[in-house]
Amino acid sequence: MTNPLTGPEWCDGGIWPAERGDGGDDRPPRSRAGRISRKLFIANLGIDVLHLEGGGAAGGMGAALYAFCGAKLRPGIEIVTDALHLSERVADADLVITGEGRIDSQTIHGKVPVGVAKVAKSYNIPVIGIAGSLTADVGVVHQHGLDAVFSVLYSVCTPRRGAGKCRR
Repeated sequence: MTNPLTGPEWCDGGIWPAERGDGGDDRPPRSRAGRISRKLFIANLGIDVLHLEGGGAAGGMGAALYAFCGAKLRPGIEIVTDALHLSERVADADLVITGEGRIDSQTIHGKVPVGVAKVAKSYNIPVIGIAGSLTADVGVVHQHGLDAVFSVLYSVCTPRRGAGKCRR
């Protein structure tokens, strides 16, 4: 993920709360821990990581590793595609199918489907995205390599209701 810790696409009040159904906007870190952490980073390390690209990935782990360990941030999808030699594996494919729990406007910020699509598109291979759910803003992913996206859910329901509809 390329998301910073703060801003409209941050982990403390924008992306994660929105993904949990808690709204999300461009408020400053609303948690007391977020405000204290910023002060501690600046006071003790001389580093303000709140707007660091990728610092909001994995709940802020990117920012912590950058500040405390001097880590260089690299998108996780690049690490995974390199480790899997994905480019070589899809070179002769006719179609690539990828997935994510939810495909939405955040998918373009370093999530797996767009990363996989980028590799596939370098070979002009069509890409289909499968997700647990889609949001109204999902159309933006078409500009980033996904040719079609589908949800495995017809509608959202409780696990109990869903289990009751299973064929035995």
